[in-house]
Amino acid sequence: MNDKQEPVAWRVFDTDGSEAVYVLKEEASAAAYEMNWSIEPLYRAPALTDEELAAIAGAIASEHARGAWQWAATLRSLLERLK
Repeated sequence: MNDKQEPVAWRVFDTDGSEAVYVLKEEASAAAYEMNWSIEPLYRAPALTDEELAAIAGAIASEHARGAWQWAATLRSLLERLK
């Protein structure tokens, strides 16, 4: 299984807040070059199943009882990013 994500689009943007999104990298590169803007890849957000979310929530809730306190902050952060 290949876990390496490929970009699904490219964001072209300027420091003044202007931006555009392109599906084709070639179009994004051409637009960025023409407008002298920056370009960055956009990736698909990871998703968890309901069971995985419940397991993480359970681990956070029982962090002290099971000695999992060292992972609780990381798990909370993960849940926040996936909302």
